Amino acid sequence: MSLVAQRVQLGPFFSGGTLQGATKLYHYAAGTSTLKNLWTDRTMLTTVAQPLVADSNGVFNFFADGLYKFIICGPNSTGPSVDVLYTLDNWQLLDPQADILWSEGAAIASASSIALGSEIWNHITGSTGIATITMTTPFAWLVFDGNLTLTYSANLLTPASIDLAVRQGDVLFLLNEGSGVVRVANHYQYDGLVIATQDSRTNSSDVALTVRSTTSGTPAAGIGTGILFQAESADESPCDVGQAEFGTTDVSSGTEDTYFQVLLRVAGAALTACWRWAATTAFKAILTHANTADRTYTFPNVSYVIDAGEVYKGPASCGSGSTRTHEGLVTVNSNGNYSGVHFYTDFTLNVGVTMTIPAGSGRLAIIASGTITINGTITGAGGGVQTGGAGGSGSDGTAGKSGTSQPGGSGGTGSPSYSGGAGGGVVSHGITVQAGGAPTSPTSGGTAGTQITGSSLHLMADPVMCWGGASGGGGGDTGGAGGRGGASIVLIAPTIVLAATAVLNASGGAGSSGGGSGGGGGGGGAGNVYIVTRSFTDNGATFTLTGGSGGGGVTTGGAGAAGVKQINIYV
Repeated sequence: MSLVAQRVQLGPFFSGGTLQGATKLYHYAAGTSTLKNLWTDRTMLTTVAQPLVADSNGVFNFFADGLYKFIICGPNSTGPSVDVLYTLDNWQLLDPQADILWSEGAAIASASSIALGSEIWNHITGSTGIATITMTTPFAWLVFDGNLTLTYSANLLTPASIDLAVRQGDVLFLLNEGSGVVRVANHYQYDGLVIATQDSRTNSSDVALTVRSTTSGTPAAGIGTGILFQAESADESPCDVGQAEFGTTDVSSGTEDTYFQVLLRVAGAALTACWRWAATTAFKAILTHANTADRTYTFPNVSYVIDAGEVYKGPASCGSGSTRTHEGLVTVNSNGNYSGVHFYTDFTLNVGVTMTIPAGSGRLAIIASGTITINGTITGAGGGVQTGGAGGSGSDGTAGKSGTSQPGGSGGTGSPSYSGGAGGGVVSHGITVQAGGAPTSPTSGGTAGTQITGSSLHLMADPVMCWGGASGGGGGDTGGAGGRGGASIVLIAPTIVLAATAVLNASGGAGSSGGGSGGGGGGGGAGNVYIVTRSFTDNGATFTLTGGSGGGGVTTGGAGAAGVKQINIYV
């Protein structure tokens, strides 16, 4: 409420061209039927009647303060809905001289709802969030003595239509838009600029700030825009501490190229460009790390292209502390069983010599810091870790076991209605990448495993995670056992050479045949061959990567999936 009321004169009023003396004025709060007082004096001491009756000339004289709804009725009216001449709603009547005091008002404690007085500015104390502001002046300034948040709503309009955080020393300029609506028209930020926007995007970036600098001259390569950062040093205040710039190397129409650079101070000298980023293709170069501590990466003092030596390096050495055998320069010239992970300087497998990965081993990984040369045979056929599913005995066959390379096939159905077990699936870090062949229905043969190829095959450069193919499911009734998966073969070295006589065999094991009325066991999934190198030469080596065949019986078991070779070359 204002300190004083506004003098108002309404009338005269006519109806059909006839002057209406003694008309009646019903006065309510705007938009309601609730009495809102009028007065006979400016200081609002004496109220008028409800309704107020005009003089004989049809003129009303009174004092008012605030928003009103007026219903003006003829002299014979018996109520606000009888003989209505005019209805005037949302009339604001204020004394322009008295309603605004051009001075500071008393400090107002922050609260969910605050009411401003007739003064044009106030301090707001405390840190309680504010959701509602009421005011009678057309505008006002607020100075905040604490940190708090103004909650955006239809009655408290904030920039960007989001909750507005204000800090100690900030100043807001408010506009009274009427009908209880207050707008924050300006926000002075005392201790630094904060830019806040909001829209409906969910997976893209918003441009919350634009920095523009144009020229009246002719643009040329090197023109750009930057932001200067300043702080304070022992002898400079302010002190230039850095500058970020975006500039151009080509300003021609349709071929514009730009760069980003950072200027730093070095040894007290003025800012100078120390880092620059540019691109010649429109693709992202993503830098990331999983460091467990702070690391420093120092570039050599020479212009060069980051090559394969920076992307892939073989082991620096095969340290003498290793418990593995065959360290150093090793040539294998006799047949034998090999499995697990082995480290060498250089490794050679002679022609006519076979290295066998025994059943249950799962993989052979050969890692060298120099060169791996394969002239003979490495076979992991049926060398998977897991046994196949058991055949039934007057029952369904059991499922095959999981692997990491290729899925196994399911067992065949036994007579009359015993289902074969599902083939083992491919599992990586607890996630099933590809299920094995599905269990068979009565009278059906086994289902083959589905090969994992292309983008669905994970890059397996970690030999510890290569455990070969999954095993096949057992056949139903007196069914055959599922075959083991093939073992994986892993070769990692800066240089790898495969001779024409070289054979790399990672085939899955065959399922056993069912007896009597039994179904055949499912074949094991093949292992995969993984090669990780900088220099790869294949002179016509043979890669045997077949899935194990299903065993025979009343119905045949499903075959295991064939393996793949994955050659990862870093150049």
